[in-house]
Amino acid sequence: MKNKALIGAVCVAALALFAALSYSFTHRGVEVDVGVRTAAACTQDDPETCLPDLTYVDTEGNAWTRESLAGKVVIINFWATWCGPCKAEIPALSASYARHAKDGLVLLGVMTDSDQVGPDELAKFASSYSLDYPVIPLDSDIWKAYGAPDALPTTFIYDRAGGFRSRQRGQVTESMLDNILAKLLAEPAE
Repeated sequence: MKNKALIGAVCVAALALFAALSYSFTHRGVEVDVGVRTAAACTQDDPETCLPDLTYVDTEGNAWTRESLAGKVVIINFWATWCGPCKAEIPALSASYARHAKDGLVLLGVMTDSDQVGPDELAKFASSYSLDYPVIPLDSDIWKAYGAPDALPTTFIYDRAGGFRSRQRGQVTESMLDNILAKLLAEPAE
């Protein structure tokens, strides 16, 4: 009888530890610096300093460059079709994008499993999850420039000057995005 109780207690403790670590990993606070930034455009390629100077080509063939993104608040979101938290955050990302695109928000979803998902599958997935923003197939240049993100989803947010403002490992919510975007979109475009 004592062995069963001990095994039960160990299992409960292990589950509690797993739940706490899972919550901690996926609910880390968004690191937002809304202080005054220099007006000069970023020239560095560290993703936690400046928006990397890459050409992001979406699944529709549109090219997004640092020059074309100048003056915009930019969200780069790494995700995969198999990732549960990614699927859960897509409607929030789409809603924020729909609300703020006219104010200068650009959201690019970097699909990390693009080599395994064809165009028809992606179209079905996008329809099922209300994915309404540009999808960028992952390539080695993007992967290297962002330091091979160690969690999915991972979201980088940049201000209108291309300066790094936030990195979130794990799922973002609509309220998190609204809080960040309200501040960044209110900043003037240089």
